[in-house]
Amino acid sequence: PSAAMGRHERLDGLHDNGVRQMSDQQQEIAALIEKIEAGQVSPASFRCLETPMHDMRYTQMPRDARHAFGGSFDAALSLFDALLPRWKWGRQWTGLMWVEPDDMPGRSERYYGKHDAPATALLLATLHAHKAKICPAPNSKEAKP
Repeated sequence: PSAAMGRHERLDGLHDNGVRQMSDQQQEIAALIEKIEAGQVSPASFRCLETPMHDMRYTQMPRDARHAFGGSFDAALSLFDALLPRWKWGRQWTGLMWVEPDDMPGRSERYYGKHDAPATALLLATLHAHKAKICPAPNSKEAKP
């Protein structure tokens, strides 16, 4: 554990007493979700999606999120592909989009985004899933032993 981490926090996102705590990155994404849902975002709001430059796809995530919020479905799909490889998405009804892992049939790990604009609904669903992936629940397949 780093010095920046709380004294009792472990790397798996749980305190020693087993209570789940959000990481700084999860808190930033949760704050971004709230801003998007309230319609109160600025270009700086998307900085929590910046990552080290591995390739151009990853450096475009803040831009794609801004454009998805602005209504670009192509940008929403680009962000979805970058954050959630091997996942699938769909529309349940007007204004409600979902994302789920493609490689786990029969598993009910589905995340939703609701908004009048389909691009923003997909953006919200993607961010909800990404926030959950950063530190998976202890009983999930992705959780550390």
